[in-house]
Amino acid sequence: MTQFDSCDSSLLSWDEGSGLSRARFTVVRKRRSALRKYREPFTRACAKLPVGEEFAALATQWREEVQFISSASQRVSHPAYLRIIGMGEPVIRSVLADLELTHSDWSTALVAITGEDPTTEDDWGDARALAVAWLRWAKERGPRS
Repeated sequence: MTQFDSCDSSLLSWDEGSGLSRARFTVVRKRRSALRKYREPFTRACAKLPVGEEFAALATQWREEVQFISSASQRVSHPAYLRIIGMGEPVIRSVLADLELTHSDWSTALVAITGEDPTTEDDWGDARALAVAWLRWAKERGPRS
């Protein structure tokens, strides 16, 4: 049993004589479901997956959860994106490999991790141009972690 499963199971069985209103039962059930959703990323982080696997899981989660968000600031402030930034230099190779395949918005993460920005103002708003600038940067510096 984890901290997320510590909800009293009697609260999850509703019947007319329980004294628990249907509304309260629904709130408890939804809360427990929401907590279960956030348990998975914490479990992965604690399991110490290899960097590439952890990046792939977080990148997939990020893409799925921000696919309908147009605000760049909301996309890059998503917890999975921030976790990728928090992984530091060991994740650079995985980010660059993903960038080459998908042209996803990894520019902000790479700037945060490396402290460098090889893009120009002309590149802004053009995912392909940002990817090319970062891949050129990586090629000039040679293999990294």
